[in-house]
Amino acid sequence: TAAPLNPGYTRDEYIGRHIADFHVDRPAIEDLLTRLTRNERLHGYPARLRHKDGTIRHVLISSSVFRREGEFVHTRCLSIDVTDQRRAEEERRRAERGSAVQTAVTTVLSHATTIENAAQPILRALGAAGDWSFGALWVVDDAVARIRNVDLWHSAAFQGSDFIRATRETVLARGAGIPGRV
Repeated sequence: TAAPLNPGYTRDEYIGRHIADFHVDRPAIEDLLTRLTRNERLHGYPARLRHKDGTIRHVLISSSVFRREGEFVHTRCLSIDVTDQRRAEEERRRAERGSAVQTAVTTVLSHATTIENAAQPILRALGAAGDWSFGALWVVDDAVARIRNVDLWHSAAFQGSDFIRATRETVLARGAGIPGRV
């Protein structure tokens, strides 16, 4: 469950200081202040705050402006620490992606007759799940004691034509250098 944030600062260390002293992301501070200046009420505004111990906490902020005779006096703010919930959600998504990749790879391998047939769909599944830009599959060719690239995959945004060409053309001696030993 969410809990009010205890940033580790004493009242005197916190009150009266600018929020930039505690917020991690400058654009979030600017957006938050712009909204409050326009007299918007914020509810569940996501932000990241720096705890006194140096850790970064994910929070949801609810805030409004206190005005006296139309003048901005100060804000009233409640920050709820949702760091643990966010970590749990990220772990759940990571596990789901891992399960989806495992299912995709298993399906590809069950239908493929050669590693060459399986390489592209496997690399595509791994790349999508890992949010990769590039992936390559290398195999040991025992007949010539070499390591060669079977196939590669890259995202549409990947700008590495020379790297792609070099990956496709490179053949490594088995046992030579780090790639050959790995």
